[in-house]
Amino acid sequence: MANFVTTTRTAANEDASTYIPSPISTLFERLLLALAEVIECNRDLADIDIWDIACSGWLKATELAEERLGALVHDLLNADVVRPADRPLRLAAFMLHLTMDAAGPKEVARFAAIARLKAEDFLLTDETATHRHVNAMTRSALALFEGFVALDLCGHDPCADLAASI
Repeated sequence: MANFVTTTRTAANEDASTYIPSPISTLFERLLLALAEVIECNRDLADIDIWDIACSGWLKATELAEERLGALVHDLLNADVVRPADRPLRLAAFMLHLTMDAAGPKEVARFAAIARLKAEDFLLTDETATHRHVNAMTRSALALFEGFVALDLCGHDPCADLAASI
């Protein structure tokens, strides 16, 4: 009887013990892999000599990884939200989009500070398998976001005091 009342905590037709992916969560899982790839490719480029024979291959791999990440962020931001658990994933993708399009180190530092301060707001209550899975993806995204911000893509010093730039 309680499954049909509109005030139940989980949807009436949702099994709270199983995770069923949505289009946004599927895209977000792919985004996490692409973001990790971008971070690793940029770390590979950080310590190489421009005259190294492998430099052009690593540079091409980095550019392709960044293009894939940008396309996934675009697709995720344009995907339809089909359940409330999709909103934090979309918000995390939007923060990544803003950071990728930042004009300089101050903007990157500002977005990183916002992500750190508001990290708990991205998380859902752990009442269903979907919420637990989305929380795990969000935590992974926040950890990868820290690695992404630490890259010196636009002159941002990860050791600098972020509070001064807000």
